Amino acid sequence: MVRRDLVSRLALIALVLVTVVAVGCSSGKKQNNNNNNNEPPPPTPITGTVFQDADGNGIKAATETGIANIVVSNGLTSTTTGVTGSFTLPKEGSFIFVTTPKGYAASGPWYLPVSGAQFDFGLKSAPERNSDNFTLIHMTDIHLDDSTLVSFNKAVEEFKKISPAFVVSTGDLVNAGDGTTISEAQATKWFAAYENVTSTLSMPVYNALGNDDVANLACESQANPTVGCSKSAYRTNFGPTYYSFDWGQYHCVVLDPNEVSAGSQVFEISASQLAWLQKDLSYRQNNSPLLVFFHEPTTSWQSQASVLNLLKQYKTAIFSGHEHEDLLMSSQGIPEQVTAALSGEWGYGDNPDGSKPGYRIVSIEGDKLDSFYKEIGSAQQIEISPAGATWPIVSGQVDLEAKVYSDNGTVSGVTYSVDNATAVAMTLATGSKWVTAKATWDTGALSQDYHKITVTATDNAGSFQTETEVKVSTETTLTIKDLQDHLRVYQGYYVTIQGVTDQAMFNTPMVPQGSGGARFNDGTGSALIYAGECYSPALPSIAVGDTIKVKVIPMRFTWAFIGATEDREGTFDMMKLQENMIPEAQKEDDASGNHVARWFMRLVTADGITKL
Repeated sequence: MVRRDLVSRLALIALVLVTVVAVGCSSGKKQNNNNNNNEPPPPTPITGTVFQDADGNGIKAATETGIANIVVSNGLTSTTTGVTGSFTLPKEGSFIFVTTPKGYAASGPWYLPVSGAQFDFGLKSAPERNSDNFTLIHMTDIHLDDSTLVSFNKAVEEFKKISPAFVVSTGDLVNAGDGTTISEAQATKWFAAYENVTSTLSMPVYNALGNDDVANLACESQANPTVGCSKSAYRTNFGPTYYSFDWGQYHCVVLDPNEVSAGSQVFEISASQLAWLQKDLSYRQNNSPLLVFFHEPTTSWQSQASVLNLLKQYKTAIFSGHEHEDLLMSSQGIPEQVTAALSGEWGYGDNPDGSKPGYRIVSIEGDKLDSFYKEIGSAQQIEISPAGATWPIVSGQVDLEAKVYSDNGTVSGVTYSVDNATAVAMTLATGSKWVTAKATWDTGALSQDYHKITVTATDNAGSFQTETEVKVSTETTLTIKDLQDHLRVYQGYYVTIQGVTDQAMFNTPMVPQGSGGARFNDGTGSALIYAGECYSPALPSIAVGDTIKVKVIPMRFTWAFIGATEDREGTFDMMKLQENMIPEAQKEDDASGNHVARWFMRLVTADGITKL
């Protein structure tokens, strides 16, 4: 989910911002065993055992032996079990938990509260978890409430048919409660509803904490409650907010970038969590495969560099959410797949990037990783993959690729045609859950203009197709008018525009860190761009009169969402108040003048803006 104050920051397009908090950093506890300085003694150690649970009842019998070299953690540090399966850890943190190794599953709980009396963990043989070939599902931003419960149930029924090895949900399981935070009662209700639905799945479900999942427990009674005061409700239902597990050769890590600084919620990996991560990864060989999951993309973190520098030592793939758009980023060379929201536009329809509510199917075959964004309720779906970094602007020889998903048996053929010309057969490669069709398209004979590509597939139920529009051009920088005349073509894709700024609010006293907006003109029209949660790298200073080139993503927000009276991430009054400053070309009204939607140009990262 896009954090509610970030979405309110879409008012930045009108050059007015709502609150973004400064990023803070929490630190780990430093131990000192020298009591000559009247310091408290070190924590009482915890001892326990990880054992082979032969009967699978989760209780250690006298005849059941321990398992050596299993990683166990208290969330601050980790250790491994000895030859008898025993371990010792300081009695610190909230939980003692096990990194479930490949080929095993927990026969009982995989975590226990540090306040408990016993710390024995049973593992049972699970040969399916020893495979390097498997499928997982990544879902995110469910925002569960009465209006999204039906679609969530539909998605889970689809999961059962797809039958992945496991499911990962990267946060915002529940919807915001009162426009500022979620209460303990709301969290308790909707966490329970979420668990009720996912409990029908036969495969494991791993959860990550989202910013809307932080219940305001500790400060509900205060006169001016703030977001992010407590994670207690989440921990009560789901346990640790960061942890790891193994599947085949892959080490999987779930992180928690949700912290609190000066009474406000911020996004970073705390010093104590980073220390845990370093220790957790120390048991892995450099360059071994790593899957990492969390809610907020790393561009919104203050601590991005330190974490990515650590993850770059491995073959890492990252999966996040939060933005309600489908976007593959390169985070310091690491692929970071932001997956669009299962709730779409917070229950109001398609995601702002144009993708329908859905989830990602990830297919892993050895060292090869591929994925498909699956729309909820779609039995036949074709996803045309972007061909190159400038897509949908193309030129010369273009490598077309289309992924075809079908619930209706074998996909027997896939073709493409341009501007309704003769269809051309594509070469097929069958994957575990979809077929990939490829072809080389020569654009040399086409005019430098917009052209329609139609991809048609055939399965046991008949033919189905999808269409997309691209621009054939050797020029990859658009005029503002060209962009605004073809917003649907570029929705959800990176586009480059440039011009001279006439209003700028990056890194000024009026604008919080990581956010800002600018209006600029290129002679064909004016455009408003906005940035929110652009902490890593930091935004540059932009002044009136600067010529800038920016890479932005056109996003569409419905007026029903912007103007909603009920609480769904807040009502975003700023958007409405600054309505008169949005360029007419970015307004979408019906024939009667009723507001339908507004288009906003999102700057994803400060790397996307250059002063010329």
